[in-house]
Amino acid sequence: MVHSSRRRVKKGKSRSSTPIKDSIKFTILGIAVLFIGASVIAAIFNINTAPSAPNVSANVLEGYSATLYATEGCSCCHEYAKYLQKYSKVNLKVEIVDSTALSTIKDQYNLADELRACHTTVFKNFFVEGHVNLEAIAKFVEEGYTTKAQGLILPGMPAGSPGMGGVKTGYTILIMLNNGDVQDFMDF
Repeated sequence: MVHSSRRRVKKGKSRSSTPIKDSIKFTILGIAVLFIGASVIAAIFNINTAPSAPNVSANVLEGYSATLYATEGCSCCHEYAKYLQKYSKVNLKVEIVDSTALSTIKDQYNLADELRACHTTVFKNFFVEGHVNLEAIAKFVEEGYTTKAQGLILPGMPAGSPGMGGVKTGYTILIMLNNGDVQDFMDF
């Protein structure tokens, strides 16, 4: 007697993939690989686009307030004001004055064109031109520069500076002495 072997086939849904299902799987896998790769690269090269909390004394700006003269419609000027308020540790009050005539303010401090930025912040006895870090402002106040100098300057709008987006590439904060000389003050 010869037995024939028969396969039993269940009727119903097939478990085989379709081209659409495969495409979705590969897309999800590709996105996951991109995120993991970007995280690894950021970790290797220590890339950080968010500003870190500055290391300043808790009361260094106690009793100060500031008026920030901003280029009208410039969002980074407002972001810089938020940075000052958030990280000053003394609930620093920053009044923002949007202006189309910033050159008048900058002329009061004899700021040459190559030293100018999109905003000027005036404290009670000194000015800060541009996106200067709180660490530099704290050093300026703590070390008594308020009697030796007119203010601090960060020309232009460097990427990664407070209030600016992007990756920090390094920059130098300048100091304007009372006699008008400008010198290097701090590197970031």
